[in-house]
Amino acid sequence: YRKSYRAKNLSSVSILELIQNTQFSDSIRADYLGQYIVDNSSEENLRILVDYLKEKFEESWNNSNYKRLVCIYDCLVNK
Repeated sequence: YRKSYRAKNLSSVSILELIQNTQFSDSIRADYLGQYIVDNSSEENLRILVDYLKEKFEESWNNSNYKRLVCIYDCLVNK
């Protein structure tokens, strides 16, 4: 997904735009958010991401892409 993420120039959009982009499935969005948050791990972006993770928990807790995103978030917050 890294190559696709770069080709779409997603690092130049805001995290909210990425979350609200309806052209991506939830699984692909989770992978792109993982790439995005590694590159842009500001306090504000982490706060927005944790809100997104909480919102999606009930429907996505068993999705491996979602779990990977939670792990990335955890590593960034607890480094």
